[in-house]
Amino acid sequence: MIKMTRNKGFTLIELLAVIVILAIITVIATPIITGIIEDVKKAAFERSVDGIVKGTETDIALKLSSDGYTYIITDGVIDNLDEKIKVSNTKGFTGTIKYDSDANVSYAIHNDKWCRIKNDLNVSTIKYVDGECDLTGSSILLYEDGHILYFDVINGTKCTNYHEDNSITAYNGLESTKTTDNQNSCLKFYAFNDKVENNTLNLLLDHNITAPSYWAEDNFMGSNTNGPTTILPKLKSLTSSWSGVEIIDNYTVVQEGYGNYTILYKDENYKARLITANEVAEIVKMSDFDEVTYKQNFYFDSLNNTESDACKKNSTTGCSYGWLYDRTKADCELYGCLNNADVSNVEGYWTATSAPATPYSAWRITYNSMFSIGDFVKAERYGVRPVIEVLKTKLK
Repeated sequence: MIKMTRNKGFTLIELLAVIVILAIITVIATPIITGIIEDVKKAAFERSVDGIVKGTETDIALKLSSDGYTYIITDGVIDNLDEKIKVSNTKGFTGTIKYDSDANVSYAIHNDKWCRIKNDLNVSTIKYVDGECDLTGSSILLYEDGHILYFDVINGTKCTNYHEDNSITAYNGLESTKTTDNQNSCLKFYAFNDKVENNTLNLLLDHNITAPSYWAEDNFMGSNTNGPTTILPKLKSLTSSWSGVEIIDNYTVVQEGYGNYTILYKDENYKARLITANEVAEIVKMSDFDEVTYKQNFYFDSLNNTESDACKKNSTTGCSYGWLYDRTKADCELYGCLNNADVSNVEGYWTATSAPATPYSAWRITYNSMFSIGDFVKAERYGVRPVIEVLKTKLK
């Protein structure tokens, strides 16, 4: 007699145990696998960027000029790249590659996932989030607006021997009474509008270098048609001995019916320049400002023509831009500036930009945290405050 046996299957408990074990393995393995995939994608992105830069390195030997050279990458297309230079794996990549006159390279390149940034300070690959390079935790150093730096404009080097007298503006209305140190020594500057793709940094001096001056003349109230013709010669003369600064690009303003001019900074070898209206608007985050068309005064902390409750005379706890109007008047600390000027007949400083409100107005920064349109450019209450552009490597 043959005894029959029945094969048993898995019990419900055994099946549940297997499912639980698989779930645990999945929970453990998924982040590891995802991380490996991310690392592979990141490495592939980095190799592609290296290939793009290598391609431009080959190409740059044919094109480098005394002014350097810039490549713009738009969705994988590299402008002005020699057809004979083959660069693969560029589709989907966007960014800028810049070479200075010595063939030193800086770049900011991204696709929809990663950014790779190289400037004079470091190289970093970081995530691309919501249309921007996410610098959180990045090794890229960006200078915050208003960051203090000391630079010797004669030696062209970072310096440590600054003293308060170097910021004295005591002209008493006469340029002949100014001291030498306040324009030719270790001076105090404020950084502004730094960008990851830039290998130079904008630096705004902390004081005016002239007595209050007309922006321009030409008639009873002055004319903005040809630009800041009165203060530019002073700027050029007083900074002509400065060194260690970069070549400054020419600056053009075209305002229909009003200012229409080009300041020939580069062509005429200026060592310093004036801040522009658009740069001021970028600092204070006035997103709808356009120096060609915008016609309204505004306070830095409210972005309209009404003072901020937290930044006004005798109430300055909320003043965010005191460095921008530092030393603009003898009592400007009442309005939130960092230091009072040591003269009373000054109320701020001029920008390089005419205003489209009238044919005799220009933008100016005033002592009370306000960006305003000058009533007329022949107003002798505002001084000249230089901006220089310096390689970041000189500031380490």
